[in-house]
Amino acid sequence: MNKIIGTFVTVVTAAVLVSCAEQKGTDDIAMEEAALAGWMRNNRPDIPKKEDGLYYKIYPAGTDAKKVSLTDGVSWIYLTGLGTDLEGNYFFNMYGDIARRLGTYTELTHFVPEIYRYIESQDLTSGVYKVLPEMSVGDSIEMYCSSRWGYGSGTAEVYVTGFEGNIDLSGNTPIYRTFRLNNASDDPAEISEKEVTEYATDKLDKLVSDSLKKGVYLRITQPVTKGETIGEEDEVEVFYTGRYIDGKVFDTNIEKVARENKIYDSEKSYKAMSVKGNSDSFVKGFMLAVTNMKRGEKGTVVFTYNWGYGVTGNNSDGIYIRPFDSLVFAPSISYPPRSTPHAVSPTANRRR
Repeated sequence: MNKIIGTFVTVVTAAVLVSCAEQKGTDDIAMEEAALAGWMRNNRPDIPKKEDGLYYKIYPAGTDAKKVSLTDGVSWIYLTGLGTDLEGNYFFNMYGDIARRLGTYTELTHFVPEIYRYIESQDLTSGVYKVLPEMSVGDSIEMYCSSRWGYGSGTAEVYVTGFEGNIDLSGNTPIYRTFRLNNASDDPAEISEKEVTEYATDKLDKLVSDSLKKGVYLRITQPVTKGETIGEEDEVEVFYTGRYIDGKVFDTNIEKVARENKIYDSEKSYKAMSVKGNSDSFVKGFMLAVTNMKRGEKGTVVFTYNWGYGVTGNNSDGIYIRPFDSLVFAPSISYPPRSTPHAVSPTANRRR
C-alpha cells in the first residue's frame, strides 16, 4: 500500500478558513470535502476525482478478467482489504501480516475474503457500493472518500476478531480504502456445493453418489465391525475438530489438537461432549455424521453451508464463520457416555 503522507489537520484548518471566507453557510460535509480536495492535491494527485468527496483508481487484474454483473440485494461479493484514516491509522484490516504489526493478530482469525450482500449499508458503504460495478474479478482499487461516501456520522463497526485496527474511527471522518474484488456471485450456494464436492472427491475419495444427503459426505477413517449406528435415543461422548474448507482449525475439544494449532484456551475444558442422537443443539451436518457412525468409530465429514451456519454465519467466542461457509468436522465417538459436559461445541444457535 502506498504510504499515506502529510498531516490532515493542517489541510483541514486551511481549507476551513478558505471555505468560510468564500462561502457563507457551507455545511460540514462541504467543508470536509473541500479539506479532502486540498489533501488529495498535496498528497495523492495520481488518484482522480470522480464525485465531490470521492476519489478512486482501479488497478485491473488483466484483459481476461471476469466483468461483474451485480444485482442490488441479490448478488454477493467477496472482498479483501483494509481501511485507514488520512494519517495512516488503521480502523480495520484483513491481512495477517499487518495484523501482526498492529498487535491484533489471533490464530483464530481466518484471513480470507469477507462476504457481503451487494446492498448499500453500513458494511458496504456508499463509496464501495458505487465503485464495485466498474470492477472485474481480481481487480484492486484505491479509494479516498469523505464521510458522505464512508461511514457518515457513525463509526466503522468491526465485528470479526482480528480484523480490528489500531484506532476506532470517529464519525464525519474522511477515509482511505483499498480492497480486492476476489469474487462475485448471485448464487454463493453453488460455490459452496462445488468446493464440498471437490473436497469429497480429492480428500475423502467420495463420489457425488456417496453423499449421505445432498451436500454432506462422510468418510469413516477408523471403522468398527460390530455394533449399530447411533440411534435417536442414544447418548454418546464425542471428541471433534472443526475446520474451514481450506483446512484451518477453528474449534476442537481435544487439547493436543488445540495446542498444535495454537488455539489452546486455558479456560476451556478439553473433554468429550455428550451428544444425544436426536439433538438439535448442533449443526445439522455434524449430527448427520454422528448418527451414521458407531461407538468407537472416527470419521471426517464435509458439508455445505445449509448444513452448517447457513446464510447468516456465526460469530461467537472469537470464532467467525462466514455466510455460506462450507465446513469440515472430524468426530470421534467414544464408547461409554461420561457425565462431564464440555465447554465449546459446534452448536447451531450462535449468532453473527
